Amino acid sequence: MSDRPEIRALTGLRIIAALWVVFFHFNGQFVELIPELSGLSFLCNTGYLAVDLFFVLSGFILAYQYLGEFEAGQGDYRHFLVRRLARIYPMMFVTTAVLIVIVFVDQPDYPDFYSVSGALDDLTLTRGWFVPSEGWNYPAWSLSSEWLAYLLFPLVVAMVLRVARISREWLLILLVMLLGAEVAGSVFLGGADGMPAPDVRVLVAFTAGVAMFLFRDLLPKGRAAGTIATVSLVALIACTGLIPSGPGRAAVGLALCIMVVGFLSTASGPIMRVLGSRLMVFGGRISFAVYMVHGLLYLWLPLAKWYGSPLLERLAIAASVFGLLFTIAIFAHYSIERPAQAWVMKMWARLRARKKAPQPVP
Repeated sequence: MSDRPEIRALTGLRIIAALWVVFFHFNGQFVELIPELSGLSFLCNTGYLAVDLFFVLSGFILAYQYLGEFEAGQGDYRHFLVRRLARIYPMMFVTTAVLIVIVFVDQPDYPDFYSVSGALDDLTLTRGWFVPSEGWNYPAWSLSSEWLAYLLFPLVVAMVLRVARISREWLLILLVMLLGAEVAGSVFLGGADGMPAPDVRVLVAFTAGVAMFLFRDLLPKGRAAGTIATVSLVALIACTGLIPSGPGRAAVGLALCIMVVGFLSTASGPIMRVLGSRLMVFGGRISFAVYMVHGLLYLWLPLAKWYGSPLLERLAIAASVFGLLFTIAIFAHYSIERPAQAWVMKMWARLRARKKAPQPVP
């Protein structure tokens, strides 16, 4: 499986999604810390939709990388799964281990939240599969959902290709049907936030990403696509909070995620220069570490100590949170994420070479 060239704007989009999740989780603490800026908190209230953006991105990028090989019957399913596991598991394992240390050393106020079964759900990447599960590692629920999508990738590809062979326009019908599935999932399997259950949520968004990859040839290109992508991204962050939580917000949020990813893939203009800049692409490459690390900081940082302090001091504390977050994320990316991924793939290559080596004749 050969890697295709990176779509830099979609890589840069990842850091925006990761930071939106961070602001969502820290929103309550930041409102208490800097109430002077509480008027902007509405931008953070729907940050959980960034996970749907990640799911759509994942489906789109994996289709971009692998769909041709699977369509031709040349896709190596085991190699595909090992690469995806090498990508997500090391950081999940390390952050979960650190979380265990934090829990047992600091003894948080809610120790009953943590159970052996919850830890196993996280460590086996099965959290939230068809049965609700709290788990330990707060952001890691999405990794279990991603892993489910990876396991089903050949089936998703086969289904989307079957629709595309009727006509590319039928992909639009499929996308509309997926939005309907999102609404149904919210109505019948919705959680407290009005979003569908994790397994429904990921399979709908992931499949939509794959479908949008095949539909992209029918989209406008150039600056027009860039304008639509920009408006869609702004609406996703700034306007979805105006819709009451529930099926409407879930469907509109997913539709905007699909539009952002699809139109960015065909766009040119200012948004491409911004998202494709060296700084944003670097942020996109460390975004997974940012996503995984921030849950530990949320649990560990005692921000309440500074509530009511002078404004400049509180602003400095808020800035230091992000400084610490990026420092740890960069360290984790280069010392854990990338080396572990390279090591897993090296071991996998050795195993494959050993199996292919000719056996001595007795």
